[in-house]
Amino acid sequence: MLSLNRIIQKVVAKKIKHNFLAKMIGEKEMDIIFSELKDEFLRSDVNFEVTTSFFQEIREEIKSEKTIFMGKEEVQLELYNKIKKKLIESLGLESKPLKIRHKGTTKFFLVGTNGSGKTTTAGKLVHYLQSKQNMKSIETVSLDVNRAAAFEQLTQLVEPLGIKSHFLETTEKLTNYEKELKTKNLDAIIYDSGGILPKDSEALSYLRKLWETISPTETIMIIDALAGQESLEIVKLFADSIPLDSLIVTKSDSQSPLGAALSAHYFLKVPIKFLGEGEAIKDLVPFYPDRIVSRLLGEGDVQSLAESIEDKEIDIPTAERAIFKFLQGKFDLEDLMVQLREIRKFGSLKGVLSHFPSLGKISETLMNKTDELEVEFKNWETLIQSMTPYEKKNPKVFKLESSRRTRVIKGSGRKPEELNKLISRWEISKKKAEEIGQKVTDKSADWTQIFDYLK
Repeated sequence: MLSLNRIIQKVVAKKIKHNFLAKMIGEKEMDIIFSELKDEFLRSDVNFEVTTSFFQEIREEIKSEKTIFMGKEEVQLELYNKIKKKLIESLGLESKPLKIRHKGTTKFFLVGTNGSGKTTTAGKLVHYLQSKQNMKSIETVSLDVNRAAAFEQLTQLVEPLGIKSHFLETTEKLTNYEKELKTKNLDAIIYDSGGILPKDSEALSYLRKLWETISPTETIMIIDALAGQESLEIVKLFADSIPLDSLIVTKSDSQSPLGAALSAHYFLKVPIKFLGEGEAIKDLVPFYPDRIVSRLLGEGDVQSLAESIEDKEIDIPTAERAIFKFLQGKFDLEDLMVQLREIRKFGSLKGVLSHFPSLGKISETLMNKTDELEVEFKNWETLIQSMTPYEKKNPKVFKLESSRRTRVIKGSGRKPEELNKLISRWEISKKKAEEIGQKVTDKSADWTQIFDYLK
């Protein structure tokens, strides 16, 4: 995550010490400040050419305005606002909807490299069309002849949604399928093409034949947020072979997302339509440039997180009961397991945290520990599932009866130290909960102290 505000403050403050940043940003000042900011962009996987062009445009804008500043705070604010505005412009200003045919069948052709997440995205797109576009009759087509499990994976994803899948391994079969469409009354078809290595000219030529045969309503390239600066060159190669209409960025809950996406859109002007933010079928969210820039700059995106809660079918009454029991100090391991399951509905912890405003080192520490925490949560759930109802409600019994400890450890396949850590964390949380509950009911309570307890 690029916490731009903090970076600008740091850079400007350092330059102020050299007494050359007084009331106006000149050529010399911009050279020094932009040099360090460009390094931060490159570390966030923004392409070198994009980064250079991006800051050159801001430089020209500031230079033409000849703005006079009254101090370092105004310099920081001006730089921050300029870069934020330019980032939003670079990502397309507003969210773009999918191209939907009001008459006839809408065809979506998904393309991309090996491992970019096309097949998973195909399943997510089916769910989106059903839930958000109210489409009833949809089919999926696997065109991947190189990955044996691709058709099976696609079928497993869409069968629970009541969707039929086809495997068409030749252009002849695809042509026949297209002819048969005239007798069907489908709302949409999603074509999942095979992954292609960027320099495989033969495969790119075959992709062109598929595109010509299908004549898609929208050709969507799937790009991996983890692909880094290479993604721009990859997108260019695909764009030279077939017309690209839009992009979907997968694995965008990674720690430094969207540098690749920014680069692709900046040069090719191909709109980003969605972000894949997790592995669940519902984890496909519309791309809003202003919200994404807020996340990229460390401001957070609570609005998108709130909208995702509505889609995740979170059990609010259950959550409320858990909070009430927590504040009374009656929170047991059964409640903990329920909360762990509710948390999992949001997707990855890293994805959830990426929606919150940056807290500097605190955010970085949490982000670095998310994978470790998710494994720990899963292990805790396994341990709790091996307990009896009595044990879940009375965890202290494990300290009194070693036979119960032995049975749970053996039944769960976990280690003794993992059970010890679970019980220890529960005891600490219970103690804090009781203290917080007392302060919440005290009208004269100091709320800054209450928040300290939550740290």
